[in-house]
Amino acid sequence: VPSNLTYRHGQMLDLPFEDDTFDFVFSRFVLVHATDPGAAISEMVRVTKSGGTVAAYDMVHSGIWFSPLKPAFKEVLRAAMDTMRGYGMEPDQGLHLGPSMIRVGLTDVHVQPIPHGFLASDPGYEEYRTNWIETVASLDEILQDRFELSQLEAAVAELSDPSPDQGLLETTVLAWGQKPGSI
Repeated sequence: VPSNLTYRHGQMLDLPFEDDTFDFVFSRFVLVHATDPGAAISEMVRVTKSGGTVAAYDMVHSGIWFSPLKPAFKEVLRAAMDTMRGYGMEPDQGLHLGPSMIRVGLTDVHVQPIPHGFLASDPGYEEYRTNWIETVASLDEILQDRFELSQLEAAVAELSDPSPDQGLLETTVLAWGQKPGSI
């Protein structure tokens, strides 16, 4: 870790830092879980120095595809997205990062969609597939009112298929902008 770099943690809507503290503030896979992402970005802006950069990286859950299609997984993903929306979260938060940054007053805002595509023969495929197996398997309590355990097990079974003719595409978005002023 470089000597001029410090990692700090805090509550997203009440960061424990003074105004204008940091040159760079970054969130990764956080805003997708926020019920008020605009307020969370505003808090990131508050602790950023004038001229500093605020950046966020998040998911587009409707932009997740497997080939061949995995219908049980797609149903579980849809139910998880509906559940998140029911709690006031936005599972496609990545799509909204740039406009949200503009609304809170950031300038020179940029948005970069980042596709993650793998075939089963690619080194990264197994890591992504395993992540989805673990994620789906952990949804039993969250989705218990929407699904029978057998449906979740069917999705895990689809994802556990080791055949070499599979592919995965996920979509994420990186957005960043500057707090008005100069460092």
